[in-house]
Amino acid sequence: MNKARIVIAAIIAVPILGFLTIWGGSVIHSAILTHRVGYIFETAIAENPQVQNRVGAEGNLNVLSYSGTYARVYREWANQEGTIVGGAVFLFSKTDNIWQVTGQLATWSDTGNASDIIWPFFYRSVEGRIAFLFIFILTTILMLKSIGLYLLISRRKQLSYELH
Repeated sequence: MNKARIVIAAIIAVPILGFLTIWGGSVIHSAILTHRVGYIFETAIAENPQVQNRVGAEGNLNVLSYSGTYARVYREWANQEGTIVGGAVFLFSKTDNIWQVTGQLATWSDTGNASDIIWPFFYRSVEGRIAFLFIFILTTILMLKSIGLYLLISRRKQLSYELH
């Protein structure tokens, strides 16, 4: 019976630990990049009136990827009460030693005019929460079926040993 508990624990732990490792690594990578170069893009957004009008002055910024000439930056914005109400990915390129916004991907908004999920910050949008809940439920069902199958096989082996 002790062996069955180990197998069940492994079936449950491996997918969860795998997900947490990949997701956690992505969040840590983004945090490191944001700490190192985030101020560059805060300044670039603040100096661009078109972008500033879209996202406002307050909000979270996370650098998703960065090279010497290209960056992907996730920026959230808040309403008057300070509640985060939307997020977008801004694409930056560096020309003549100046970072400029070259593109924008609206990822989510409380008003419903954008509905996308951005990794690793999927949990901040309604769609991301729904997708996460769906994946969690599906994974739980699959794990429970795997455990049930394992226990059924173990029980059959035990019965066959008892019959012989």
